[in-house]
Amino acid sequence: MNATTRRVVRHTLFWIAFYLLQFYYGLVSIPALIIAPAMFLNPLRLIVGAAFVFYPLMYWIVPRFFARKKYRRGIFWSLVLFGLFVVMDALWEIRILNSCASCWEELRVKQPEYYTYLHRGLLGTVLTRLISFGFLYQLMVQLATC
Repeated sequence: MNATTRRVVRHTLFWIAFYLLQFYYGLVSIPALIIAPAMFLNPLRLIVGAAFVFYPLMYWIVPRFFARKKYRRGIFWSLVLFGLFVVMDALWEIRILNSCASCWEELRVKQPEYYTYLHRGLLGTVLTRLISFGFLYQLMVQLATC
């Protein structure tokens, strides 16, 4: 195996392990949703989002801009990446919940503030996550659970 193949295998194993940990965390924290599609899709949403930010940031933005001291461009492209992540993540989260009535009900009962927050609409959710930097917190929590 050459170095590139080993790296790809290690990264693939990492993301599989990350998915399994997120899946287990979901089972433990919300046992009422064991049969729901969200049981499989939400962990996938979390790891795809983390990978969506990590790889362009580490393999394109940091080496091309920050390492070459092109800070304005680096900040610009980082903000574009984060913006795309927030829109993608909010869309996917709402879509998962819309496909699962029991998920919405569980959220309404156990986390009424978040339930109300998500019912603001996509634009309200995205703007709030961007302005509050909640997406950075979300990414850190996702990576910390691994």
